[in-house]
Order: sequence, then structure tokens, then C-alpha cells
Amino acid sequence: GFHPPDPAGIWTAQPKATLRAMADAPVTSLTGAASLLEAALAHNAQTVTVEATEEATGRKEHWRDTRPQGGDPSFDWVLPLPHFTGPVRVDLTLPACHSPRDLGASPDPRPLGLMLRSLRFDSIPAQLEAAE
Repeated sequence: GFHPPDPAGIWTAQPKATLRAMADAPVTSLTGAASLLEAALAHNAQTVTVEATEEATGRKEHWRDTRPQGGDPSFDWVLPLPHFTGPVRVDLTLPACHSPRDLGASPDPRPLGLMLRSLRFDSIPAQLEAAE
């Protein structure tokens, strides 16, 4: 699940959040930008996993990164998805969500995991054919 959007993006509300998209053309990659809760990263390293599944075939690709304790909470990824078509499920996973209030960072009581700032499916460009 997700919280309502913030001006900077959308926070995951649980350690695993899922998006589903319909690919109109074969997809070549999934590009994204996100951030972890800085106050949580100050306490522990965090491993983030992005997994894409082509629902019709069950084919999967994943990207994983471990952000070190005290490290930069922001990161980008490019996940190759060779010719994925149809419905594509994207799972965003991290060990836990944290309340900024419980960490002493702000009065926000919501459990926050990953701030998804952008997400883009790249596809094969359409081919133009010459007409006579």
C-alpha cells in the first residue's frame, strides 16, 4: 500500500508495496528514483528490492541495493525488462517502515518506507513504414 501523494512523490505504507501497469508496447526497462526515510537510515542499513513480473508468463527481473547506515537515502535504478508485455506487476520491498515521530525526526506518525519520486516504463519505439 501507499499513502496519499506528497508534493515530492508517494510514500509506501508497508514493507512491500505493489504497482500494476498495462504495457501497450513491449517494455525494455523500468527506470525509477526513490528515497528512504533518512532518520531510519541513520539507525540501520536498508536493502531495497524492485521486482518486475510479466504476469502472463511469470518472467521476473529484479534490482537490489543496500544503502549503508548513515548513507545517502536517495537512489535511482534501471531494471532491464527484455520485451515484457501485457500486465506488469512491480513490487517494491524493504525490511520495514518507520514512523518519523517514533524516530524523533518529525511529528508525522505514519509508517513510511520508500518515497517513490518517479517511475517510467521504457518501450521499443514505434517503427514507421513508408507509404507509397
